[in-house]
Amino acid sequence: MNLVLNTHNLTLKEMDENHINRRMAFAFSHYHGAIETLEIDLSKVDNTKGNTDTECKLVAHIPGQKDVIIIEQQAQLKQAVDRAMFRASYVLKQRFKRNSQRFYRKAWKIGGNDMQKEETHINKSYESKG
Repeated sequence: MNLVLNTHNLTLKEMDENHINRRMAFAFSHYHGAIETLEIDLSKVDNTKGNTDTECKLVAHIPGQKDVIIIEQQAQLKQAVDRAMFRASYVLKQRFKRNSQRFYRKAWKIGGNDMQKEETHINKSYESKG
């Protein structure tokens, strides 16, 4: 997984970069092989009250699927990063859970149809002999 970190109107300290890397490791440890690139754009934006907030835009590129895009705006940098990574990991969890359920459902339906065809064929052969 490649990490691309961009900042706009914001300077990052080494402590903030370490925090982002640590949160990324925790949030995406289960999906490390599935995510090709993780882009994080951090910027300062004005909110409706006249104060400045930190906006974190997180984009996870997954081969063969739609990208996961999360935009989170919070008062502090760490809050925005934590919340965006939590939401992205939740979306990935739901997406992979849904895909595995579809696979098992299709496999069960195929098996169920084949078994029903065999049972009806056997019953007809016994009825014609009897």
